[in-house]
Amino acid sequence: MHDMEYVKRYEPVWGSWSIDSFIGDGSFGKVYRVSKEDWGFKYISALKFISVPSPEQYREAVASVSSDPQILAAYFTDAVKSIINEIRLMYSLRGNSSIISYEDHLVERRADGTGWDILIRMEYACSLSEYAARNDMSAEKVITLGIDICEALEACSRKGIIHRDIKGENIFISEGGGFKLGDFGISRELSGSGRAGSMKGTPLYMAPEIYRGQTYDSRADLYSLGIVLYKLMNYGRLPFMPPYPLEIKYKDSEAAFEKRMCGEMPPPPLQAGEDFGKAIMKACSFNPEERHASASELRAELSTILLGMSQNARSQLVSCAKSPRQEGNSVQAEPTEIISSPANAYNAALEETVSIFSVSPQYSLNRHDYEKGTPGNIVNGGIVCAHGAHIYYSPVNHDSLLIREGHDGSGQIILSRDLCWFINIAGNTLCYSNASDDDSLYKINTDGSGRTKLSDDRCWDLRIAGDTIYYINESDGYGIYSIKTDGSGRTKIAGDSSGSLNLSSEWLYYSNKSDGGKLYKMTSGGMERTKLNDDNSDFVNISGEWLYYCNKSDGFRMYRIKTDGTCRAMLCGDMSLSLNVHDGWVYYSNKSDNGSLYRISIHGRDRLKLTHTGADYINIAGEWIYYCSTDEGGKLCRIGLDGKGRSNSSSSEGMSLQSRQ
Repeated sequence: MHDMEYVKRYEPVWGSWSIDSFIGDGSFGKVYRVSKEDWGFKYISALKFISVPSPEQYREAVASVSSDPQILAAYFTDAVKSIINEIRLMYSLRGNSSIISYEDHLVERRADGTGWDILIRMEYACSLSEYAARNDMSAEKVITLGIDICEALEACSRKGIIHRDIKGENIFISEGGGFKLGDFGISRELSGSGRAGSMKGTPLYMAPEIYRGQTYDSRADLYSLGIVLYKLMNYGRLPFMPPYPLEIKYKDSEAAFEKRMCGEMPPPPLQAGEDFGKAIMKACSFNPEERHASASELRAELSTILLGMSQNARSQLVSCAKSPRQEGNSVQAEPTEIISSPANAYNAALEETVSIFSVSPQYSLNRHDYEKGTPGNIVNGGIVCAHGAHIYYSPVNHDSLLIREGHDGSGQIILSRDLCWFINIAGNTLCYSNASDDDSLYKINTDGSGRTKLSDDRCWDLRIAGDTIYYINESDGYGIYSIKTDGSGRTKIAGDSSGSLNLSSEWLYYSNKSDGGKLYKMTSGGMERTKLNDDNSDFVNISGEWLYYCNKSDGFRMYRIKTDGTCRAMLCGDMSLSLNVHDGWVYYSNKSDNGSLYRISIHGRDRLKLTHTGADYINIAGEWIYYCSTDEGGKLCRIGLDGKGRSNSSSSEGMSLQSRQ
């Protein structure tokens, strides 16, 4: 319905405007370049074209609302009213030099009576995303952007408007070089209750309180603007993303976003300097109360920073060029020094952790934490696996190793020099995703012989059943594949963009990113596929007839549901990540308590705090919990399943663990 031929049926629009070319997608519609000539002068504008309903909107409404024509007609009439509200908002903001100007509009009932076409003519300008892709920007220009958009938000505030979708595509640059805020497609006037509409917006720039369905106000826009500024002053990378020039993968983006939504404080943007960096970090605060109180306050701070900058500092270029800290084509972080951890006093010295090895914080902590497998309780990246008399693990730093040793730390053997994720074991064979070779699928015998590359696919989240490996193929949109352990029989099972792959009996369980992260199950051959819930589910674990997951639709709270989709219930109100279910207990990172390691029974009782330090990448091997300490640069530690550690960190066993480097 939005093809050029259809849109051009309206020419000449408003009696004199020609539709020249397609520009891109806006909220709810497509944007075109239009022009007209008058007395020898050419005028250019942007045209937003919206059809209600679009084919996609119609299919979704039939599936989720009703197939009754009268109900659908009322439903889509409300949708048109929402768009008219956007037009009214734009009209009310005319005359502000920092906001894209509304110029005209037209609402037409389609000739066949099936819906409406809505045309909105606006000021034509280049988007920030398009501009930044072609041009270097100076620090002064980035600060000016912040000041200009704050002025736009001040105008919105005077009208009681929250934009809710500030991002590079919705910030524009005028011919005079000023910055303007545009695309008010999801804006909503603040209601009297203080809750402004529903959760909408671009997730990567969305304020945590909007994402979590909480009450929000105009400070949500300050957060989004802060993220825009952060990216511009951080070599084009959002918070927690792998540093330039490392490749950004889908799982990196998800992991980085989840860290922000759970309240982890990102490092300052690398190119901002102290004063500008502090202003950006304040705007990006997880807690709205810790942000600037208003756009006026942020604008005043940015103006003061700009006035105090030297000419050299103002002219500093902040493109996505190589960071001065980086050399060559890759980044290698120095590993944290390996030391034995002293006992931590917690409830009369219940806790003592033993440091195992260091993890590169620049690499490993940007990896996404997908969950659960059958052999060895493989979850959360699978960097540790227990099998028989041994544990297998990969120290995730630049000294890539796959190591085997006894449960007491004795008999250590280096099996390969690969950086391994999702280590799974079947018989005498280890299968893993080899990050040293672009996440390709590999196998090796438990004695270190027979190392073989099975597939060039970028493998993420793999599981083994018999002689078959099931895995998520990052090279093909995160579809689900299978392959034999000898490398034959590679088969695509499902095209869903998937995460959190689990395997039990003849069923695969996964989070279907193609359907909003909802939980699905499918036969291992892909013949039967069933949706189990309507929650955005992540960190999925399976134990018996129950699935445990982090419900991102409900503030990251922990839920469980039976494998047939019945008996869904909240297990715990904590903001929970990195779940790991083992022997009647759920171990998890409690982001409501700074990411500390907790456990709770599978029935939701006997909740217990196990560590004071933040925990990530939680794996169970033997009688130990292995986790990365986020308070210690990603150092891998272990602690007993009951939270009690060894009585003496300097014991011979502890010394053996320390000597691994």
